[in-house]
Amino acid sequence: MNKKFKLKSDYKPAGDQPKAIKSLVSGFKSGKTRQTLLGVTGSGKTFTVANVIEKLQKPTFAFPPTTFDEWLLAAFPGPHLWV
Repeated sequence: MNKKFKLKSDYKPAGDQPKAIKSLVSGFKSGKTRQTLLGVTGSGKTFTVANVIEKLQKPTFAFPPTTFDEWLLAAFPGPHLWV
């Protein structure tokens, strides 16, 4: 299957999102293997990443936060302090 990812949204990147998208895409293309996108709850991080995925057109694996939480607990057994 060779379908392109096309983001469908009534919204356009706003505020700091265009700069973040450009920076993340540029970092990926320059070979960075790790990047961090910071933001408070509701700031549009998921939307920003969706825009990055659309621009890069690379195979992407995404999973919901609850799955990630479960994975973390399984990967790092023992007492935890979650903040």
